[in-house]
Amino acid sequence: MRYHFIKKCEKCEKIITQCACTDNIKTIEFVLCYECNLDLNNLKHMLGMDYSKDCWGSRNYFLIYTNDGIIMESLQRLLKRSYISEGRVTSKMAIYHATKKGCKFIGLDEKQTEEALHLLKC
Repeated sequence: MRYHFIKKCEKCEKIITQCACTDNIKTIEFVLCYECNLDLNNLKHMLGMDYSKDCWGSRNYFLIYTNDGIIMESLQRLLKRSYISEGRVTSKMAIYHATKKGCKFIGLDEKQTEEALHLLKC
């Protein structure tokens, strides 16, 4: 297969190739590798950003079965970068929360970040 679009991931700098027959390459502003895209989507979900903008920051948790390999790997990468913290962990379930650094990284404003972090104190 021929690739005519090669770029580094904006977050981890892995080389990414894109087939010429896929999306319109001219519209792409930045590119993320699969792992970084998954990490960002998980962080967005954790903070309610997969809903309307009014809901951003209205939640701050990610509950997961500990045997969910790909998602757990993603959460471990976010944990390593200090974008999330680990809550209660049992042999079957784990819960994670976004940190202030994670809220800022994902694009929440000050009010949304404050709301998301306040939820952890309740």
